[in-house]
Amino acid sequence: MIRLIVALDSKGGIAKNGMLPWRLPTDQQYFKEQTMRFGGVILMGRITFDTIGHPLPGRQNYVLSHDTFQAEGITAVHDVHEFMKTQPEVWAIGGAKVYAETLPYADELYLTHIDRDYQCDLFFPEVPAEKFAMVSKSLPQHHGDTTFVYEILKRV
Repeated sequence: MIRLIVALDSKGGIAKNGMLPWRLPTDQQYFKEQTMRFGGVILMGRITFDTIGHPLPGRQNYVLSHDTFQAEGITAVHDVHEFMKTQPEVWAIGGAKVYAETLPYADELYLTHIDRDYQCDLFFPEVPAEKFAMVSKSLPQHHGDTTFVYEILKRV
């Protein structure tokens, strides 16, 4: 099962200047809980790894890179197609290029919709409405003056 997990603003933005422009502790906890399920295999891009600065604890960390990237605690992946054939359970956690490359393989999408425009410069790819259906949606959550909801979409 291939799952993508992402928080996005009202315009589909996921990052600004290479960083998350929001801080939502509840969503960070949700991300951790979800990505530790089903074996905790995560795939991220090189820039996302560099932004985080370390492997995420309790999970098998794979980093998509098109060069000879190496770092302690991670396994480099050079071909998404080959990787997807070898991993029965994967969480794609970003960034924009990884989402674009893994969306065609995705079985489920875990989306945190933030009700605010953060003027992002990186965006989640458009989800084909005919290929995914919403199976759950949370009640609105709040952190300060920020409202967000969790949605889970499944491939139809």
